[in-house]
Amino acid sequence: MREVYKASTDQLNRLSGDQDMFFAYHLLIYYLNCEYHYFPEYNHTKFNDLKPAENQSAFKYLLKYVKDKRPVFEKPAEFFIFIKAQLEISKLLESKNPIIGPSLLIGEKAEKRYFVWRKKMEETKMVTRTITRKLDDKFIASALDKTVLSLKDTLGNEFTYENFHKNIRRILLQIRAKQIDPLWCFCSEWISNLPNEIKEEIVKLTECEKYKDYNVEDIKRIYNEKFALLVNKQEVSL
Repeated sequence: MREVYKASTDQLNRLSGDQDMFFAYHLLIYYLNCEYHYFPEYNHTKFNDLKPAENQSAFKYLLKYVKDKRPVFEKPAEFFIFIKAQLEISKLLESKNPIIGPSLLIGEKAEKRYFVWRKKMEETKMVTRTITRKLDDKFIASALDKTVLSLKDTLGNEFTYENFHKNIRRILLQIRAKQIDPLWCFCSEWISNLPNEIKEEIVKLTECEKYKDYNVEDIKRIYNEKFALLVNKQEVSL
């Protein structure tokens, strides 16, 4: 998904004192990018990242969404999935000219759309479970190259699991921002070794388990070429 909007460091620093507002801003950026992705020709939700987020209508909807769902959702990933569900169901109804905006996330109709989406996802899984899909080697390599660069930004020269775990909060932000690719999450032993709560959040957020239905041998081979060898070099240098 193309990133039209990216999180502003100034906004993040200003909102960091309030957990709900900080999270609502991340969700807003995700929502705006989803809106552009699914409805590229629509009049998109107005948001000016140069102005305080909390004074703008779009942010207020996301903040209400966070406060409404805090008692319902157990993990942060569920907030992102719910947003995706609303826009995917609205896309199916595009011929009926649905109103597209962050108000989609609020109220009883949003719950009904989410129920329909989950039902469709289960049906799709049943159909595709027996189908093996194939990813091109270039696509796999590009996704993993991008991830290695992002990891280097966070881990520097200390490419170890211990450093990865120590920086897991920033890693989670990179995953949400799509800087770390789901393909890497699918292959990574570091992800597998994380505490269950964090690991489950990443799996839900990235939907990386879908790659079990793809050409896993090719994915793991290229992963080892791009990443495992890099970790081995680090271990040898130590």
